[in-house]
Amino acid sequence: MKKVLSTGAIVLLALVMIPAAASAKDKTGAFGIGYDTSLGGVGGISARYAVAKSFGIQAILGFDTVSYNNTESGAAEASFDATQVRAAIRGDIGLAFTKKTNLNLLVGIDVYNQSYEAGLGDNKNDDSATSFAFEIGLGAAYFFTDWFSVNGEVGLAFATVSKTQDIGNLSGIGGGGGFAGGGTDGTDAEGYELAFGRGDTFGSFGWTFWFN
Repeated sequence: MKKVLSTGAIVLLALVMIPAAASAKDKTGAFGIGYDTSLGGVGGISARYAVAKSFGIQAILGFDTVSYNNTESGAAEASFDATQVRAAIRGDIGLAFTKKTNLNLLVGIDVYNQSYEAGLGDNKNDDSATSFAFEIGLGAAYFFTDWFSVNGEVGLAFATVSKTQDIGNLSGIGGGGGFAGGGTDGTDAEGYELAFGRGDTFGSFGWTFWFN
């Protein structure tokens, strides 16, 4: 079984690396929309624009929100409202091309903004925090047709930590992940998170529908 998997991996790598510039997938001037996940964990709607054959830009946007009120009789009304907005801006540089596959170098920045308001009755506390992650990796895009492609990627992501809410945005270590993970004390912190080899089972799978 291992021999079969190794052979398959070698064949796949060969298909990606075979030079075929004359038939390379060129999407210059094309706009695409779909779904993707960055190496920093930003998943959501994705918009792409191919500036040139060997360079494109991408934006990804996603968010989570939690809101509830406890109106149990005889107790002061408790409320909790929290939102985490995640965004990524990335560029991809073409390294190699085949007829249907592009191999790209990916570089980008992710932004995580978290805010919350919680308390009893009129006695409420609120806080917000913004943190960043930087990423670099390799990605491959396969074009089933001129209008539809799937992509996967793997690489490294580095995130800053300025408050305890930031812990877990990138690595998930410590059970963090922002206010939605339960961290609402707003405690200042200083540090970083580093994730190498980031890429889920499907290599941060994404897809794009192209309009040109």
